[in-house]
Formats: sequence, C-alpha cells, structure tokens
Amino acid sequence: MLTLAIKKILSDAYASFSVLGLFLVIGIGLGIIVLDSTVDYVYVWIQKRYNISPYSRLEWATSSTLQLQRLAHEAIGSGTWIKGSDTIPITTAEVKLSALDISNTKHPVLRSTTMKNEESSPLVATASMAERDNTTP
Repeated sequence: MLTLAIKKILSDAYASFSVLGLFLVIGIGLGIIVLDSTVDYVYVWIQKRYNISPYSRLEWATSSTLQLQRLAHEAIGSGTWIKGSDTIPITTAEVKLSALDISNTKHPVLRSTTMKNEESSPLVATASMAERDNTTP
C-alpha cells in the first residue's frame, strides 16, 4: 500500500498572489469611483433636460457650501454672480467680495467692502445687537 504524504515547505524565496483577484479588486474599485463621480452629473442633466422636479433640484444645489456662500454675499450686495443654479457659482471678473468682520469675535459677520455709509448698514445694527447680547449676564 502506497501512501502519499503532502509536505508544505515554507520559503521566502518566492511569493504567490492571485492576479485575477488583484484585477478584480482594482476593476471594481475604479468602477465604484467612476460611478460615484458621474452619477450626480448625469442625474442633474436628466432633471434639467426633462424639467423633472425643478424645486427639489434647486433646493439640493442651493444647500451646497459654495451656493450658501454665494447667498451670503448676495444678501449684503457683494458681487455680481453668474451660474446661480449650478453646483459652482462664479463671480464676474475682478469683483471684490465682502470681508469677514471680526470686531466681535463671538459673532463674526460679513461686511461688504463696497458700502459707503456703514452706519446705516443693517449689519452694523446686527453686530451691535450681538455685542449687547454678549455683554448681558
């Protein structure tokens, strides 16, 4: 009776790995990355093209960080903006935007750099009310 003995020899002389497994991981990973970066643009294009739920599309776009910054600057009359409903709003060339007023560090506000009469500005009233609120016990 012949018995076969299987003996595993451990050696650092070579390495073995699965090429198929490596290509699957890389391929699936790249597929997920491409899908993630394109699906939003395709969805917005379809919504614009067929005018599907424009309110929800604009609400979603307006809640993004860059659109919120545009809204804040527009609220105080700073800058001329184009592409107001796109993902990235753009100002016209050579526009000075408002600056952050940190005279009250507990309540910083945007201050327009183009305002001539700052005493009549509603931001000054807001800042002075905030300073009053911070000093009350």
